[in-house]
Amino acid sequence: MRRPRPPSSLPCRLGGALTALVTPFAAGGTRLDERALGDLVARQVAQGSEGVVVAGLTGEGPTLTEPERVRVLRIALEAAAGRVPVIAATGSNCTRTSVARTRDAAATLAVTPYYNRPTQDGLYWHYAAIVTAVGLPLLVQTVPARTGIDLAPATLARLAALPRVRGILDSTGDLARLATIGRAAPDLLLLSSDDATAAAFTMLGGQGFHFPGIWPRQPRACASCTKAARAFASGARSCARHHSRKASGSIRTRRTSTPLRATSRSTCVADISQVA
Repeated sequence: MRRPRPPSSLPCRLGGALTALVTPFAAGGTRLDERALGDLVARQVAQGSEGVVVAGLTGEGPTLTEPERVRVLRIALEAAAGRVPVIAATGSNCTRTSVARTRDAAATLAVTPYYNRPTQDGLYWHYAAIVTAVGLPLLVQTVPARTGIDLAPATLARLAALPRVRGILDSTGDLARLATIGRAAPDLLLLSSDDATAAAFTMLGGQGFHFPGIWPRQPRACASCTKAARAFASGARSCARHHSRKASGSIRTRRTSTPLRATSRSTCVADISQVA
């Protein structure tokens, strides 16, 4: 099978407001709903998302087969059509599996190996093996509440010296880490994946966030939230208030919309707002 190739401009476009996409299924979860997935990607792009992440935890990553992962990425790349980067979640607690998945990705997001909880040196060599094997930009992700392991600032500093390690997606919700990581690895993109603190993260100097919760259903509202956080961080307070009001109004309106019900393999049903 021919592997997807990323747009040439992709490496410099990572960051900003990223959507963690669900993966819709049909026929009781037995096959991908390819049309719904393509429509979902197109809607995210049209309403302000600056990138989409596929096959992560929100996107049924743990239950997708490897051929399904390749197909999900292909559909997302075709629907995005180079307008925003498509990032494939390729993390595994098996380094060889992560490498194999990363070969098929446009850009990659790899969570720390879970369950076996390697040492900090083991984490370094896990990611070093991935970037050595494939010439693609990589975002590392830390979710200690789910994986049982965290990336220490010193380890991030080592990783930042590797070519193609572009940033960290921090899911801890600990805003104090922002300054600590920034000092240890100043060249890394700092992205948040905690809904509750994402806006504050950006105001304090983060370069973007990855929304696994509200964003897939309300991309326009979250795009306004992103603009508000950036405006606040740059000192444009009146602009921040303007975009904040837009975000609040959009969220209230969206709550009254009729959801499209799409079958989801592991949770039985996922709510997706109307694509139209």
